Amino acid sequence: MAVKVIVHGHSAEFFPEKKDTFFFEADGQTSIGKFLDDLGVKRELIMNVLVNGKRRGKEYVPQEGDEIILVSPLAGGCR
Repeated sequence: MAVKVIVHGHSAEFFPEKKDTFFFEADGQTSIGKFLDDLGVKRELIMNVLVNGKRRGKEYVPQEGDEIILVSPLAGGCR
């Protein structure tokens, strides 16, 4: 089943082809956390998970048609 993933913030560089929007085939059993592990993306790079506009944890298992937004922690520094 196809799931749309949008990555906000600097973490996009760690996702497939360094894209901030892509689709992946969910199997109805794999959590968002496991999906991150499988891609080699450190879980701490994702601060918040929104699924269809609602906040969810990384243990959430995506369903058909979900739109998942992964939010990176803010980064930067003082000048």
